Amino acid sequence: MVFLQADCKASSFSPQLAVLHSILPSILLRGFTHSVIVALSFCTAAAPDRPAAFPVRPRAAKANGKHSGATLEPQTLHSHCAAFRYRADEYYEGGDGPGRGASTPAMPGSSPASSKARVYTDVNTQKNREYWDYDAHVPNWSNQDNYQLVRKLGRGKYSEVFEAINVTNNEKVVVKILKPVKKKKIKREIKILENLRGGTNIIRLVDTVKDPVSRTPALVFEFINNTDFKELYQKLTDYDIRYYMYELLKALDYCHSMGIMHRDVKPHNVMIDHQLRKVLLLFLLFLLFRPKMILRLIDWGLAEFYHPAQEYNVRVASRYFKGPELLVDYQMYDYSLDMWSFGCMLASMIFLKEPFFHGQDNYDQVGGSPGGNHPHFTTTARETQEI
Repeated sequence: MVFLQADCKASSFSPQLAVLHSILPSILLRGFTHSVIVALSFCTAAAPDRPAAFPVRPRAAKANGKHSGATLEPQTLHSHCAAFRYRADEYYEGGDGPGRGASTPAMPGSSPASSKARVYTDVNTQKNREYWDYDAHVPNWSNQDNYQLVRKLGRGKYSEVFEAINVTNNEKVVVKILKPVKKKKIKREIKILENLRGGTNIIRLVDTVKDPVSRTPALVFEFINNTDFKELYQKLTDYDIRYYMYELLKALDYCHSMGIMHRDVKPHNVMIDHQLRKVLLLFLLFLLFRPKMILRLIDWGLAEFYHPAQEYNVRVASRYFKGPELLVDYQMYDYSLDMWSFGCMLASMIFLKEPFFHGQDNYDQVGGSPGGNHPHFTTTARETQEI
């Protein structure tokens, strides 16, 4: 470059050389890029087991507000070229239970045998099959006439929730009437709730009932006088936040120790009786009348038994509380998924920002920052929140 500059000043053809000087860097850059592409093509030419195509999330520009579902070519460089070694092995997609599924290409750089939970890894391995095999579970359905609905408390994608009275003992309960879903999903939720019954800060399943005519199933739970989190979070003191988060950690530790992932931890699924908590601020009453019904972790419809090296569906949890594993379609996740959601809740309490990570869609959620959009993830897509 120095030679060209000096020559441009001394030569009689300085205008032509000046033009060459301006375009030479781009020519060299294109030549280098072409050489790299040729080298990569040569390295990957001898990869017989390389998958022909790998489905990844397209990041193309939106058309009419929707994304193309195109399948993109993977950047898999399976070769002996050390500088570009980047292998995508094959894995077996396991669905909802261990040992089931068909062969599909793995996520680039993943290794099926390398990802296991650091704690409570072999809980279900050490238990009898009856403990985790919800397909074979036969629920015991009771008479729904024992419960009288009082008022509607809320609704979700798969259920409607009512406050009710148990007419046999005049006790308040909560009835969760399930919408039409797969029987397998209903069995899974019931089996998990039965396994967790009596656990620390876990909502207690009281009964399971079914309408004799429509065959509509419903789950009956203990009643919690919950305070809406949008109102409650504004009032919490530093000590309150520590107390409730500690109680939630107890619930998560218990279910994880039982080999179960919740997969939908969020403020909507944490019931807090804050009026009861105020009584505990008085030390004497705290010692004499310490109640147990303060915080409960509810809604176990998306929960699943954890098996080491098992691949699970990533379409779980709600967008703002999805862990990075879900956002990049990594299926071999574990209990730590719940801890990410817990951290999102904790941050929203401390900084009074709900939700703390507010992505416009899944693409923005994985690349966005608190309260803003990431420049590389500005496209939109329809959110699929739960299964």
